[in-house]
Amino acid sequence: MKTLRILLASVIAVLALSACSHEEYDKMPNEIATFVSKYWPDPNIESCTNPGGESWVIIIKNGPTLTFNSSCDWTSINGNGLPLPSIVMFDQLPPKLYDYLESGEFLSQTFSIVRTPRIYTVTLLTQTVTYDIATETIRQETTAPV
Repeated sequence: MKTLRILLASVIAVLALSACSHEEYDKMPNEIATFVSKYWPDPNIESCTNPGGESWVIIIKNGPTLTFNSSCDWTSINGNGLPLPSIVMFDQLPPKLYDYLESGEFLSQTFSIVRTPRIYTVTLLTQTVTYDIATETIRQETTAPV
């Protein structure tokens, strides 16, 4: 009986702690919620906002800030000082850009990605890599450390 009480208390505690993040999670459109849960399973969502109805900004506690446009396509993934998961880059970057980052051993140094209709910009520890979608041209520039 004592074990059952401990188990029940644990379940209630977990539900109470996660209630806030689930409330924020429930605000997201399904497409965004699916994207977030695919790359950050069971995330603790700090905030989910839709400023001006033009974009969605999702902040994962102790994790990245994700920005999506009104069509629910991601436009920015900022690790907030932490490297991004390699699977995000494998799935979300054009193959040529991913291969470039992988061959230069930059995957573990990728801190943010910004995507526009024309360009991907990848921020590394001490460099910025841009990829032109139309020409598939990759350009690398040295920057100050993050």
